[in-house]
Amino acid sequence: MLFSQIHGNEDLKAKLVSMADSGKLGHALLFVEEQGMGAIAFALALSQYINCNEHKDGDSCSECNNCYKHSKLIHPDVHFAFPVASTSGLSDQDKKHPISDFFWGPFSQLLIENPYFDEQELYSAIGLENKSGVISVFEAKNIINILSLKPYEGNCNVIIIYLA
Repeated sequence: MLFSQIHGNEDLKAKLVSMADSGKLGHALLFVEEQGMGAIAFALALSQYINCNEHKDGDSCSECNNCYKHSKLIHPDVHFAFPVASTSGLSDQDKKHPISDFFWGPFSQLLIENPYFDEQELYSAIGLENKSGVISVFEAKNIINILSLKPYEGNCNVIIIYLA
């Protein structure tokens, strides 16, 4: 996602770009929002920007290999965590300790179609209509494992934790 695809919040966009360009971007950022207002869109745009090889006019180039993979949500250095719970679609082994990776297909489809989704839309997409999801200890261990690795293709590893 490009910053130019996010409508409004021009001051925030400029501040994020300035922080990234000056090397003063923290190791972790917390975006707080009213649900559906675009925090995940900002996280995606910033992730693409910091991994882009050729910035243009305060935005990602959208042409390099890193930008292409970000746009398809297939970049190997960008990961996602979000609340999940056991569902009937999981194997018996996976039901014991569900993690976000098990729900990547429906989550990525929802994210591509509408990066402004809310919690209920997420639960509906991943089959948790009558349950509340949690980010479990097993998810936290998975996050630690992911972040212990060096970046594979980009400039840094990014993990976007939705509804943390």
